[in-house]
Amino acid sequence: MALMEPFCRRSKIDKFKRWLGYHFAYSNCNNKIWIFCDQIYGCTIIQDTEQQVTCTINAHGDSIIITAIYAKCKIYLREPLWDDLRHMANNINIPWLRGGDFNCVLDASEKKGGNTHKMSKSMPPINCIIDCSLIDPGYIGSTFTWCNGRGSTQRMWERLDRAFINYEWSQKFINTTITHLIRTSSDHSPLFITIENTQQNHKKYFKFLNLWVNETGFLDVVKHAWNIDIEGSSLWRFHLKLKHTYKQLSWWSKN
Repeated sequence: MALMEPFCRRSKIDKFKRWLGYHFAYSNCNNKIWIFCDQIYGCTIIQDTEQQVTCTINAHGDSIIITAIYAKCKIYLREPLWDDLRHMANNINIPWLRGGDFNCVLDASEKKGGNTHKMSKSMPPINCIIDCSLIDPGYIGSTFTWCNGRGSTQRMWERLDRAFINYEWSQKFINTTITHLIRTSSDHSPLFITIENTQQNHKKYFKFLNLWVNETGFLDVVKHAWNIDIEGSSLWRFHLKLKHTYKQLSWWSKN
């Protein structure tokens, strides 16, 4: 688990580690990023800067890399972050996920309210994404992950929080799902990321039963499952809608 801008002294991190039931806790150099890890995983910090913490996670003999990001608010201050990501991308050939608060939007559709977005502000992170060959796996939930919380005439929403994966990650964890959870005490939505290892010995395949179409409630299940709010490319949305639909049908049939 990565926590951005904890608004708490570094000395408190061990207390929160115990409260949350984690074995490992780490605070980065300016205390803006906290990392927590379970005991069953080996977590090793390999890079620590003001805007990102990168660590290796070892589980069951496999290694992955996670980078937790908390980018600066000003455009020019984010340049060192993009350079760090480019440098690491040239030296990493194992599954790698980078996620957190990027403090910028990549497209005008990721902003609602306020001044009109200038695409020139999006070019530095877009160039970094291209240079690093990053993949956006899409998301489930609201488009916007941040709100300024002001009155209706001054309210603004933006998608500031996101996660990217590299090619190696996409091949090993073909089912990577990112969910934008509901904002509660923060002005940001938490990102809940789930992954599934494709290298499984026993995989259950979905089978559609023709008799379902004659059962009461079948169409309601399909419509409800298919209408889930998903963003991303057309092919990615189609993939996740199919996945969600067959899971809901399986649950409905079983119950």
